[in-house]
Amino acid sequence: MTDKEKIAAVQTIYSNAIKLRVAQELLVQKNSSANELSKLLGLSANYVTTILKAMVKAGTAESLGRDSYYVQYALTDLGKKLLKAI
Repeated sequence: MTDKEKIAAVQTIYSNAIKLRVAQELLVQKNSSANELSKLLGLSANYVTTILKAMVKAGTAESLGRDSYYVQYALTDLGKKLLKAI
């Protein structure tokens, strides 16, 4: 992914209210799975997974690997900085 593509991906994530809520909740939870976030936010796990994968691709979140069945995610330093700037 080029820098230009990453910037566009970040803009898409942080300009959408629902995607922003996912990022904010991930900041509060420190790390979490799509399943846990979906329950907290009242969204489908598939939709949250799609958002988290886009965040990983943009460099604002990272996959921490599986915790038994579910993949755990956390914000990167870039993701945290961007949230604090909003």
